[in-house]
Amino acid sequence: MWYAGVGSRQTPIIVVKRMIEIAEELSELGYTLRSGGADGADTAFEKGCDAVSGEKEIYLPWAGFNNSKSELYDCYNLMHLVTAQRTYGPQWNRIRGPVKKLMTRNVAQVMGLDDQEVAYSEFVVCWTPDGCESTSKRTRVTGGTGQCIAVANDLRIPVYNMFNDNFEERLKQHLYRRTLFEN
Repeated sequence: MWYAGVGSRQTPIIVVKRMIEIAEELSELGYTLRSGGADGADTAFEKGCDAVSGEKEIYLPWAGFNNSKSELYDCYNLMHLVTAQRTYGPQWNRIRGPVKKLMTRNVAQVMGLDDQEVAYSEFVVCWTPDGCESTSKRTRVTGGTGQCIAVANDLRIPVYNMFNDNFEERLKQHLYRRTLFEN
């Protein structure tokens, strides 16, 4: 069981604290965190996961990104690249190589490295300053997290944006339904 824990580098401190708690709770439920090693939201989710010795996959655009020790870099395949290009949109050919690597890393946070639906993240928990949860609501303000949201939408993976008042209730409902399905 995997989830993507991502979001803005400028996530407010009160949200960062809740991200840490959510990552702890999800780790204790047996979920593996997928994140990207950036400051702010990514670091908060990783900190929470680490606090309870949870499992994690930290995808990096290049070795040593943000001083991360993760070895999950330069491991992306053609499906990641094609998905990144499609979900980024028509400006893809105008962006520089490092940005393409960041966007491709974002795809892996949702899809994992396996490329098979059974290995996709089950859901995305994030924070963006605009509360975006769908490609249709994606704006410039959504930032790089919009790439994860677009990929999740393409794959029909639910997105729970902590900016929105009802995110926690919806996430709890998702987890409850999953528990019912398993039993």
